[in-house]
Amino acid sequence: MSKAAILYRGRQLGVFSDEQYRSGVIGLTRRGEARGEFEDKDMVLELPDLIAASIQVLRESFGISRAVLAREMKVQSSLLDELLAARFDAGAFATKPDNVLSISVGRRERSGVIGNGSMRL
Repeated sequence: MSKAAILYRGRQLGVFSDEQYRSGVIGLTRRGEARGEFEDKDMVLELPDLIAASIQVLRESFGISRAVLAREMKVQSSLLDELLAARFDAGAFATKPDNVLSISVGRRERSGVIGNGSMRL
């Protein structure tokens, strides 16, 4: 947890007064730690396992491609690539598998509704 987050949460919980919080933030700024703390280089980067596993389930179980997921989440595909690269080969998520149909396709076939086939998450 960052020093700034500790200060912020401490103020929320009433551990630090507004003045103590302000003084702590000023101290971080003066030491050049407002944007990056000295200990950041010593911290092990955590892998986003839950996000990567969730994206894998969406792809394998529901046939939702990475591109569709990125569009629905309103994020760039490169962000998902970065998250996926930590655990999987991101290229494997670029297309949907051949043996999986989109849920919306099945619904359209059952109801006879014709649409653009896009799926809302």
